[in-house]
Amino acid sequence: MALEPNDFCPCGVGNKVKFCCSADIVRDLDKVTRSIEGNQYAAALTTLSTLEESHGALSSVLALKGIALLATSQFEKAKENADHFLEADTESPVAWAQAALGEEDTHEAMIQLQRAFEKSKMESIPQLLVPALQRVTDSLFSEGQMFSGFAHLTLQSALLGNQEAGMMRVLQFTQNQNIPLIIKQQLPLPSDEEVATVDGLEEAMSWGKRGVWLGALEKIRTLIESGDAPVLRKAAACLCTYLGECEEGATHWRNYAASCDQDSDEAIESEAYAQMLENQDTPDTRAIEKVTLTIENADAFNEQCIASRQLHAINDPGFANDDPDNPPPRSVFVILDKDMPTEVEGLTKADVPLSLGTIYLFGKQTDRDARIDIVPSKAKGLQEAIDAVSSVAGDLVGAEETREEVTNVPTIADELSWNPVWPREMNPADIEAIAGDVQMELINERFPAMELRAFGGKSANEIVLDFDQRIKVQAMLLIFESNMQCRDSSFTLDSLRDTLGIPIPEAIDPTDADISDIPDIRMSRLDVTKMTAEQLSQTFSRASFVNSYKTTVNAAQEIVNRDEAPEGVSMADALGALVDNAETDEERLELLSKAVSACETDGRSPAPWLLRELPLRLMTGDSARASEIISTLETKHINEPGISQQLYGMLMQMGIMPPGMGAPGGGVSIGPPPGMGDPTA
Repeated sequence: MALEPNDFCPCGVGNKVKFCCSADIVRDLDKVTRSIEGNQYAAALTTLSTLEESHGALSSVLALKGIALLATSQFEKAKENADHFLEADTESPVAWAQAALGEEDTHEAMIQLQRAFEKSKMESIPQLLVPALQRVTDSLFSEGQMFSGFAHLTLQSALLGNQEAGMMRVLQFTQNQNIPLIIKQQLPLPSDEEVATVDGLEEAMSWGKRGVWLGALEKIRTLIESGDAPVLRKAAACLCTYLGECEEGATHWRNYAASCDQDSDEAIESEAYAQMLENQDTPDTRAIEKVTLTIENADAFNEQCIASRQLHAINDPGFANDDPDNPPPRSVFVILDKDMPTEVEGLTKADVPLSLGTIYLFGKQTDRDARIDIVPSKAKGLQEAIDAVSSVAGDLVGAEETREEVTNVPTIADELSWNPVWPREMNPADIEAIAGDVQMELINERFPAMELRAFGGKSANEIVLDFDQRIKVQAMLLIFESNMQCRDSSFTLDSLRDTLGIPIPEAIDPTDADISDIPDIRMSRLDVTKMTAEQLSQTFSRASFVNSYKTTVNAAQEIVNRDEAPEGVSMADALGALVDNAETDEERLELLSKAVSACETDGRSPAPWLLRELPLRLMTGDSARASEIISTLETKHINEPGISQQLYGMLMQMGIMPPGMGAPGGGVSIGPPPGMGDPTA
């Protein structure tokens, strides 16, 4: 593509070529851009070097040189070029973007990226900002900076014009049920009405809306020095959260919370943001230690472990065996606190053995005796695990060689963990029932007495007695509850709130509410029975996007109850959202059958719902209906995107079709495979 005088200059400042640094060398740069587009990077670099010698450090030359060096993986030279570029022109966004791409420190790279956005003009965003933004985004996520990572991810999607690739990355993040809902929801930036109350704030927020978060924060810091209005704290808190400025952000969130009513949603959510930022910056964790003990006779130890009902063998631990100097363990066992039950009928939680830890048995090596590594399941459980192994193996266990820290686990997760090892014959429904009951018991019994850093080293029982401090407990319960509601539609901590004597959040009447103004973290409290069709559609769509399961189920059930899907939502999607929440396979199959019928009524493909129905039919032994589904998918839907891969992948995984067989020419005939009719087999 030819470089014309009326094109934007490659230096990135937003000027046309004829009015910028490339005006006198436009023909030469046209040759360079053509070489880069044709992947002729060596030729481009030769021309650029000549131009640099004859015309000096022109920004347009250094911009294109950086692109060519990065494209050829000459990263050291690219970093040198970026440093030289910034020395020559601190106003070039391309120079800052190149610096961000070459910077190893994630926070410094983010600052440089922010300067690139600050120097850019909206009508001519340099293309190099896209890879620079992606590099910073990936680094933030890899370092566990989830708030800032997601903010940069959404900025990246917006910069790409919400293209499919960018939106898919955002969707993958929001659909992850292990990511707290409070991280996935939009931050409560000040409204236009709030912004208008403070002189100078409108300009700062206009910068923030186009991704210049650091520049906006710097302006707001100056405004705070002149007058500390709550809206300034709110704006600063949001921007600090975007930028991963955890300590400053937590301070602003708490200052804003102090300006709100004590028990208001705004105050509690602000305290929740502060706790999340502090825990992200300095996590409240406990160390898990590994101990290594010598073994006198590895074969005898292994036999003793296999014979014991207090040790559970892991048949295929999945270790690679490609390093002769560091061979994998020859055996792995889970240490139980009691013998594995021989009968599962009527099993209660008291009968279920819990994991105390894991044994890794290593045989004798040329330069090392046989040994075992023991890793406990809980931070404070190492000695109990060692004692259990000694009681099983006796004198076969030798002296302690080493003890070292191998990982850290969140304090709350460690304290509330329950690590059952279920008998293989146990019914999944019974497992789910027992586990659910135990989870609530642990929360109600242990949480109130836990001493946590977020509570200043005190327990919830202690700080709820201080009216000014109980907001910390309210915020933590909000975080915990909203996270669990991404998995469990019935989960609530209201009984714990009642025990602790703190207010239970009230239901939200949507009658006169603008649903778009209600944060995702509050949506589960909406009274869906009072919603208009438009509100119901908006709630279902938003909840589905952020994977707020409780809200999705609430809205879906109301849609089904009304027997009329609102505009923008299909009845099949509403029915499908209720499948996993159904209590029995019969109820799930009925919902899926209705979803298939709804698709056919709407003229949509029922293939996604047929694919969900198929494994259930197989698990319940309905081979006739399973064969019918496969036949329908093969004859009517096999050419639809992704259907072939999903169908045959599922059949291979279930052992119905041999791996690598591909699409069967004559279809698949289903008979009940051995044990397929028994879901516990």
